[in-house]
Amino acid sequence: MTLSTLIVASALIQPRPYLLLGERCRRITPRPVIASFDANNKPFTLAADGTVRFFDNPLLDPVRLGKISEAETPQFDLTPEQKRDAADAVKAHKAMWGDIPWNQFAGLIFVPRPGFAEFGLTDRHNKIWFYNTQDGKLLRKVALKYKKPTVFAPIEFSLTNDGAYVLTRNSQTRMAYIFDGKSGTELFSFPVKIFDVPILSATGEFYIMRNTVLEVYDLKTGKKKSPDIKLVGDECGSGIVSPDGKLIAYANYLKGQRAGSMILDLATGKSRPIDATLKMFRPKFFTPDSKEVIMHEPRYLHFVDVASGQHTRSYNSGYPDIWDTIDDLSFSPDGKSLALIPNHAVDPFVDYFCLVDLTQKAVRKVDKIGP
Repeated sequence: MTLSTLIVASALIQPRPYLLLGERCRRITPRPVIASFDANNKPFTLAADGTVRFFDNPLLDPVRLGKISEAETPQFDLTPEQKRDAADAVKAHKAMWGDIPWNQFAGLIFVPRPGFAEFGLTDRHNKIWFYNTQDGKLLRKVALKYKKPTVFAPIEFSLTNDGAYVLTRNSQTRMAYIFDGKSGTELFSFPVKIFDVPILSATGEFYIMRNTVLEVYDLKTGKKKSPDIKLVGDECGSGIVSPDGKLIAYANYLKGQRAGSMILDLATGKSRPIDATLKMFRPKFFTPDSKEVIMHEPRYLHFVDVASGQHTRSYNSGYPDIWDTIDDLSFSPDGKSLALIPNHAVDPFVDYFCLVDLTQKAVRKVDKIGP
């Protein structure tokens, strides 16, 4: 075998991705339901009773406590039939597992903010509260004002880095709404079908993915500002935009089946494929530097290099650490740590959060890709 042949052969052999190990922290009651970081890379958690716990070392007791004010568990507008179904579900849960633990943040989502000096909580419908990451005190709040009364049926929420624009989506009206993030005034609304994906980037661009077409809108006028971008595949969905606003990762489907995922370069309108070994996983998050996209399905987080599309590393510390889904995860400001909590809608008794050192050495290799 010649030297040139060896060089070509070695170039074709991709290094095996390595396994990121995490550490379970703070098995305590009341249980943590949200975990994040302050501007000094110190973790804090929001507990089910509304307390904020600040740590120097998450394996030790918190160094100080705070209390979330005003943020309230949202109330759904249920029909009589839905109320009966909910009551039956509660009875079934109590019969099998006991009482459902109280969670002040049920129905709310956490909104990280640039600089890590503050964070937001929102019901995704018409309320946003902003709190200090040092003491948990309320800084300000925004009420979103719809032009027409809209029932509580939220499924999406996004906020730009500068706070100028807010996106919400309502499953009952099948509309996406853009608001002025300062005054709360509704600016525009857009019809979206059930599988359409409205996308508001952190840098202030707005898109709607309608199957294999990406529509591009001007937030100043609410009108299309450039030609549609054609996506690769017979069916597309699950689109997410990178923090720098330059990329959109999306999933492909063929006759309703997973067929891999792509990374769209918005500047060129061209898409490149993500590692085919991850075709059964959907893009769910980007890393803060936009250099990696994270593919997620129950129990697994797979990191992919956006430049090459190659699978580089994975997180799965074993049952039950993300044994189902993750709604949110938080990176530290320096990008060296990752905090996450399993979905409490799946397991309301999880009493810990996980910290992952993203700088750990590549010691263990991934030996299992899928469930």
